[in-house]
Amino acid sequence: MDIIPNKKSELLYQRGDQKIKGVIDLRRFADGKKKTVSEVIRKEDKKKKTVSEVIRKEDKKKKFTKQTTSSKNKQDISNKQYNTNRKFKIKAPNLLPKTEFFSRPKFRFSLLWQKSFASFVLAIVFVSLTVFSLSFIQKGIEKKGKILGVSTEAYDHLKQAGQSASNQDFENSINNFDSAKLNFSNIKTSIESFGLGISGTISNLPINTPISTAKNLAEAGENISLAGRNISTLFENISKLDKENSLISSALNFQTAISDIALNLENAENNLTKVDLNYIPEEFQEKIALSKKELPVIANNFKNLSEDFQTMRKILGSDHSQKYLILFQNNSELRPTGGFIGSYGILDIEDGEIKNLFIDGIFNPDGQLKEKIVPPMPIQKISAAWSMHDANWFSDFPTSAKKIALLYEKTGGPTVDGVISITPDVIEIMLEVTGPIEMQEYGTTISKENFLTQTQLQVEELYDKEENRPKKFLSDLAPKIIEKLLDGDNLEQQDKIQKYLNFINAIEESLKEKHILFYHRDSEIEEMIIRRGWGGQMLNSSGNYLSVVHSNINGYKTDAVIDEQIFHNTEILSDGSIINTVKITRKHLGGKSDYNWYNRVNSDYMRVYVPTGSILLEASGHTVQEYEPPIDYSDFKTDPDVKKIEDTIKIDSDSGTHIFEESGKTVFGNWVYVSPQETVEITYKYQLPYKINFDSFTKPADKYSILIQKQLGSKGSNFIGTIKLPSEWKAIWRSQDLNIKNFNESIIKTNLKTDRIYGMVFMENGN
Repeated sequence: MDIIPNKKSELLYQRGDQKIKGVIDLRRFADGKKKTVSEVIRKEDKKKKTVSEVIRKEDKKKKFTKQTTSSKNKQDISNKQYNTNRKFKIKAPNLLPKTEFFSRPKFRFSLLWQKSFASFVLAIVFVSLTVFSLSFIQKGIEKKGKILGVSTEAYDHLKQAGQSASNQDFENSINNFDSAKLNFSNIKTSIESFGLGISGTISNLPINTPISTAKNLAEAGENISLAGRNISTLFENISKLDKENSLISSALNFQTAISDIALNLENAENNLTKVDLNYIPEEFQEKIALSKKELPVIANNFKNLSEDFQTMRKILGSDHSQKYLILFQNNSELRPTGGFIGSYGILDIEDGEIKNLFIDGIFNPDGQLKEKIVPPMPIQKISAAWSMHDANWFSDFPTSAKKIALLYEKTGGPTVDGVISITPDVIEIMLEVTGPIEMQEYGTTISKENFLTQTQLQVEELYDKEENRPKKFLSDLAPKIIEKLLDGDNLEQQDKIQKYLNFINAIEESLKEKHILFYHRDSEIEEMIIRRGWGGQMLNSSGNYLSVVHSNINGYKTDAVIDEQIFHNTEILSDGSIINTVKITRKHLGGKSDYNWYNRVNSDYMRVYVPTGSILLEASGHTVQEYEPPIDYSDFKTDPDVKKIEDTIKIDSDSGTHIFEESGKTVFGNWVYVSPQETVEITYKYQLPYKINFDSFTKPADKYSILIQKQLGSKGSNFIGTIKLPSEWKAIWRSQDLNIKNFNESIIKTNLKTDRIYGMVFMENGN
């Protein structure tokens, strides 16, 4: 039964120079009963007020002038608000072709509301399933709550498609998506064929109507069905992977599917943009609005993936084999880009297939370096010459990666296409996916929980002293992890898909937290890496900036037992000046460990990166240490990047703080020592190089924001930030995580596992 919307519909139609008005009282309830279109029209017939009679009466009236017609046609009804007791008008401009639209009024009006409302129902189904169905496919197992129960054929097919996808029954999911797509196509065809093409003409005009809204929703559902089918097909292919066709190598063939998905979602997004919520029943408007908000995010992700896929193919060696230098950085011994480089590897990959993986200790190639290079001044405390294991000195990873690759070549190593850095956190996440791995030759089983301690124990103490290969443990463990990650032959289809999804999520998490970093010599690939946020570059900020970077110099593995808190206070003065105070508290939890490398003094050259031109006002809590070259460097080469930084060093006369420029930032550098079971607090107070500037006429409000960039590869410090405004100012907007502390002060508490940005907008109280 067709339910009539609770509104009165008045349709203006242009026939030649005449304006013809057809009126039907389209009421959902009449005499307490639901009415169909036909019933309402029959009731109108009895009153001698059929549409035909109205038309004949209108034919006798005087003609409207073209000017009047033009004026009325310019009225825009798309934003007209109405309630359930008011009528609404569908005004078709005089561009419409002549037709016998009103020759069969009962049939035509019935068909109009029947089809448009049916489309609304199916669109509601689509909206409720848009996010859920994609989430089923992307996440693989999680059912996202109870889906809106609408009893239509398209709904049933989409619902079954989503359920099948969540259960990894991709063949059935594909069939149901195909059926749903056919349903939506039929609806669209019915709408387009209605009224000898009038609905199609209306939908193409720059106005919104129930017909155009219905058509756009039907097309959106059609495109979502296509996207769902393509995603299910993609995952079906993944579920069939084996050792001969691994996830990595097969990924090279997924480009077409990803491009199609991106196009489907983009088309669906475009259709939803044209949907006017005024023509959607009120109880469904929120769901439609949510879909309009969420779908662009999903579509954009696939679009980005599609655009970058050619570049990703190059990374995996589709054009020619790629050789990568892998750096194993131990974040228990922090260095600027993650940690001390104790081991390295050479990875050869071609057409997505790993051809070779060699892992060795870093000191073996370092011993082959014949060129003498002056190391950065803090490194001279432990090493008179510079080499690979200390070359990750620059907080900007691309700079460090290029330097390490160059030094590797100078040791006699081959030229590499790129550099990949990983920390122990990556291995731990991988072990969570694979489960424990037995290492029979070492008499131990490695799991996520014991990887770090067991590896350090093997490398530091239990290795064969005669063979003298302390890093052999890693070279034996790595292939076992890779093999177990890619091996799904003995798994059921559902378990195999879940394993691959867990693997992808592990990589995604590691990239987000900067435990995996990439650098590539190819500028196109490097641009994609930087754009994706995988490159570890020092970030630019139009506002305030802070990054606290530690360099463990002969401090053993003690960063694993250091608890760090960073307090950042911003005080904005009445004249617009901005004073920052940073307090870094480092607490040493070692001293009582069974492992000696946790019981040593943490020796740290700490750098605090702030906006260029910031003026240091005070500094305390650090250890002042005079620099003295360990040897005569007259016959050593000077590295240009190191020299560029050190030429800018100035020493603050009051605190002894090193102040210099690096990567477009001003840097405060000092030595910080923390003994076991002790706590040290280091404080910097400085003024920013710019002011807040607004007035009542030209700029009544201004903003303050700060970007906090975590140290690459670190586990993340606890962070507390505050912003204090002058008493005569008021905040008119705050970041979501920035809470009110008191009248003119706001606060944020978070953990720097990832980069963070927050801020506020404010104005004077009188404005």
